[in-house]
Amino acid sequence: KGKKQTYSMELTTTGAGTQLKNIFSNSELLFTAPKNVGYIKLLITLFKNEPFTILDFFSGSSTAADAVLKLNKEDGGNRKFIMVQLPEPTPKDSEANKAGYKTIAEIGKERIRRVIKKIHEEAVAPKEKPVKKKKQDEKRFEEGAIDEPKTETTVDISKLDLGFKVLKLSESNIIKWPKTSFESIEEIEKQLEFSTESPLVSGYKKEDLLIEILIWEGFSLTSAISTVTIGKNSFYKVNDPSIEYSLWACFDDKLDFSMNDIKGAGFNVREAHSVGEKGSSTAKSNDDILVFLDNSLTDGLKSRLCDICRVKVV
Repeated sequence: KGKKQTYSMELTTTGAGTQLKNIFSNSELLFTAPKNVGYIKLLITLFKNEPFTILDFFSGSSTAADAVLKLNKEDGGNRKFIMVQLPEPTPKDSEANKAGYKTIAEIGKERIRRVIKKIHEEAVAPKEKPVKKKKQDEKRFEEGAIDEPKTETTVDISKLDLGFKVLKLSESNIIKWPKTSFESIEEIEKQLEFSTESPLVSGYKKEDLLIEILIWEGFSLTSAISTVTIGKNSFYKVNDPSIEYSLWACFDDKLDFSMNDIKGAGFNVREAHSVGEKGSSTAKSNDDILVFLDNSLTDGLKSRLCDICRVKVV
């Protein structure tokens, strides 16, 4: 049986409000009834198996993200967070709205940015404080005058994950058929002609299309995304630690690269074999995936690429 432990902490919404004011350097509270960072940190430390992900479906001012970032800084942990918040408008006469934050989600995003910035600013390990000074910090924390008692740490912040992505629910970048039934063959032909010109909505963004594709292919939203130049084209490279292969995507209208460019770029490719040679060029589940715009690929290039990797088109 586990050992029973008793936790005691004095927590007040007044203190949480003061913490938020300090983060935003604002004398007025931008978010009513924020959660106390110290309390959320305490709850997180009850889970000993880390790394893990904290999900807050009603994130508000993103106190949970604040707590995760500060805990990771203290112990070098690799906890992650997912904050979910509807873009609920702030009241027009509220302090948040006056400060330029038109939605609650904007308050949370800005808080995360400021917490990360502060961690970078405090990157130089502080000198050991006298016991008297530490007690003064603890007393000021209890009174809500500072965010938290200063915790001495030697964690190398260059090894911490101090970035975050902002994703919004939106319509697909792929054109939807306006209806599923047609009155005549002519209507079907017209729709097919329209769809083959470009399957993508007007004004789509390449980054948005990439996110949609990586979801289709089972890659996580926290996958590492980098850009690579191959030949005269720009490629996105997506890596997910839980998947053994990479996803590469190029959304250029015209392609200008050689097969040697592809092989030299670090693709996980298989060797293509001529007819009659030993071996097989059959696609494997761990081959890298290449995604292109269908209109950008010639039949010959598509055939050569399919010999060494899995090719998919939009």
